Amino acid sequence: MENNEIEYKGNVVARNSILSLIYKAFSMGLSLISAPLLLSILGDYKYGIYSSALSIVSWIYYFDLGIGNGLRFKLTGYLAKNDEEGSQKTVTIAYVLVSLIMLIAIIIVVCFLSIFDADKFFKIKTINENINMILIISFALAGVNFILSLVNNVLLAVQESSKVNFFSLLAQVFFIVGLFFYKKWGISLILLVSIAEACSQSIKNIIETIYVYKKYPKLKPSRKVIDFSYSNGIMSFGIKMFALQMSALVLNSTDNLLILKLFGASSVTPYSFLYKYFGMINNVYVILIGPLMSAYTMAFAKKDYIWIKSTFKKSMLLYALVFIGTIVALFVFKPFSRIWLQKDLNFDNSLIVLTAIYFLMLMFSHNFSSFVNGIGVVNETTLAVVIQAIINIPASIFFAKYCAMGVNGIIMGSIVSMIISNIVYPYITIREFKKMIK
Repeated sequence: MENNEIEYKGNVVARNSILSLIYKAFSMGLSLISAPLLLSILGDYKYGIYSSALSIVSWIYYFDLGIGNGLRFKLTGYLAKNDEEGSQKTVTIAYVLVSLIMLIAIIIVVCFLSIFDADKFFKIKTINENINMILIISFALAGVNFILSLVNNVLLAVQESSKVNFFSLLAQVFFIVGLFFYKKWGISLILLVSIAEACSQSIKNIIETIYVYKKYPKLKPSRKVIDFSYSNGIMSFGIKMFALQMSALVLNSTDNLLILKLFGASSVTPYSFLYKYFGMINNVYVILIGPLMSAYTMAFAKKDYIWIKSTFKKSMLLYALVFIGTIVALFVFKPFSRIWLQKDLNFDNSLIVLTAIYFLMLMFSHNFSSFVNGIGVVNETTLAVVIQAIINIPASIFFAKYCAMGVNGIIMGSIVSMIISNIVYPYITIREFKKMIK
């Protein structure tokens, strides 16, 4: 693998961003199909349960102790130095470590769910389905998919982030095809919908793996090069990123559960659609700046500080445009939702505004975290985001129950906690730029 095969400058970032945006546009279009299709298959109540179950299952993607991010960071560094041996050993040991961790995680989850009564805990009415069994099967399939999805981090390291979005789009197509068959056959079981989603991801991951290691054969993992000494480099950075991931889990995946617990499954549905709506804007922004993290890593390894500063300024201009777009989306949400869902879920105006504010703050932090995480300066940000996660749930409960804000209080708690990262990330970014000038 020649060094000039892996490039981060020129039109590489722009090409990845544009292609990713195109793929995301198709993905958003498919989401406009899948969301009402799922709602028509499951109904309001089951859809709320399904959304909450997905939030719980997504936790398994955080059990890797940050190995995926550690792989991306270390592999990018080795590629910048054209170190083929280090590159292959890093990829190989990452698969070994994640496989071991996922096996342990699945065993723990299955043992816990075998004695935990999810129906009783979340106050779920009788739906003629075993929620515990749904969670067990979903967790097991998610664990397998997580191992296979390590290939995403390899694509990010070789500056092909757009391909990650292409393959994600492919999985979405598989899932929607399955949903159409379910609707035709009159199937409305949460378990089968969950299996269809997992199988769609598995097929995508297998196709993606074949593509990557056929194109980059010298990165293909091999039992012959297993070297646990390379785990230190992955884990040292990965553990810090793991703390960030767990904090993100608390911030982004517990709101549905809190609403389910405090206000019932029916209250989850309108919030879930609001989150999905503004989440699509957030996803577009993440897509556009997604290639930057690995590019910052490679540029920093080569001490290309001028390119880093110039690129960061451009990303801030992009945020300004997205900010305006989000405000416009705020005003058109209600008429759009009636067309989208083909029914009126009586969305609260205050909840719409608060959700928009939260996502504007989230996207602002993305811009700085891409740079800070890309150059590997994560000690202070890890502490800040952990504190942010710790206060999120009690703050949400405080606003929801004790300030009588209801569901609005849940997102208000997230907004208050998000203030921390909106201060810390910019501070560290400015400090690191000053160091570059010196």
